[in-house]
Amino acid sequence: MMQLTEPRIGQANVNQVSQELRIRIWWALFAADNWCSSSLGFPCQMKDWPRPVRLPMDERLFAEMNPDETLEDLREPYERPGLWAHMATLIEVFSPIQELNWRAANNEGLHPDQIEQDTTWLARGRQQPGCEAVYPTVGHMAIVSSSVLLHNLLFGEENELPPSRHCLEANFEALLELEEYWPVVKTMK
Repeated sequence: MMQLTEPRIGQANVNQVSQELRIRIWWALFAADNWCSSSLGFPCQMKDWPRPVRLPMDERLFAEMNPDETLEDLREPYERPGLWAHMATLIEVFSPIQELNWRAANNEGLHPDQIEQDTTWLARGRQQPGCEAVYPTVGHMAIVSSSVLLHNLLFGEENELPPSRHCLEANFEALLELEEYWPVVKTMK
């Protein structure tokens, strides 16, 4: 799909609208690759593809663009990034989290200490103002991991009980915080 957006040989100079469309298509494919690959358990296909030099611009600026304008230097980030720019940064955070979840669920060479160290993406962010993970997928992941933790509390070994209880409490606190931004989280608890 991305290859279809490349300029054709002999094509006239690219205008701003065409360039911004290419950037938006690349990030949309990047999002789809990450979301679909993770849900199907496949590795991402776009890891080695060259990224655009910047994130998508604000949607209002894009809508107001004139297709006849010449191409400006689009390497500089915009003062007001667009919704897709924010989504792209979240996807880049989401991908390693999904990979960690998949590896942990499939027992792919992760030691419990490594899982604890890697999840410290989320606890530290909740403790530092302005760095909270308020992405709705975090709520879904907290619910799924809570079901595993509850199973450990009910059927686990004695040494598993205190850490499971601690993590379950942390997940519940995260869900309460997420409710402020995403009311649908109430239905998940």
